[in-house]
Amino acid sequence: MAKLVIFDCDGTLVDSELLCNQGLSEQLASIGVDISGDELVQRFRGVEFDVILQALITERGFSVPENFEADYRQTVTRLFDQHLQPIEGASAVLSQLKTTKCVASSAPRTKIEQSLTVTGLRSYFGNEIFSCYDIGVWKPQPDIFLHAAKAMSVQPEECCVIEDSDVGVAAALAAGMTCFHYRPHGHLKSVHGEIPFRHMNELLELVQNHTDSILGSR
Repeated sequence: MAKLVIFDCDGTLVDSELLCNQGLSEQLASIGVDISGDELVQRFRGVEFDVILQALITERGFSVPENFEADYRQTVTRLFDQHLQPIEGASAVLSQLKTTKCVASSAPRTKIEQSLTVTGLRSYFGNEIFSCYDIGVWKPQPDIFLHAAKAMSVQPEECCVIEDSDVGVAAALAAGMTCFHYRPHGHLKSVHGEIPFRHMNELLELVQNHTDSILGSR
């Protein structure tokens, strides 16, 4: 197996993408901006909050109050507490995956911790959680994955990344890591060298087969 498996959180371990964007949709509606959570998911999956907001401000020409992000975070916290679920099969694969693992996400650390706690996945990672907010650099830059690998004392080429977003895949590949792209509804064609898969129950075999192929080529 790989020496380190790095998991994204939102949309990879927890089914949070729509809830996050529903929260943003609600917050935008409170200042008179109408855009659905579904549209936000389709357009901005995995993208940094500030980038999303600035793109919408440029497009729609509105301004936001000073407390906008704080209110949005509170809304998402409420939605998570009420509705957040793990991705189907995530708990099973984590329980069987004996390789060292961690989480590296673009979300704030408090949000990652809440997501993993609410869904019962926190025990699989302990404190091995890395947030882009800690280093001030976001995907598609590779920094968060390189930071996680360094903190876990593993070389980038010895890491596998599990991602669901295009920006996350780009970051993993830029870091020189193998990337497994979780695409439950999209096409399964590799575009940039990532390895796409449909369901979490496929992941163990994919990681094992990839590791075997590397060992066999040495």
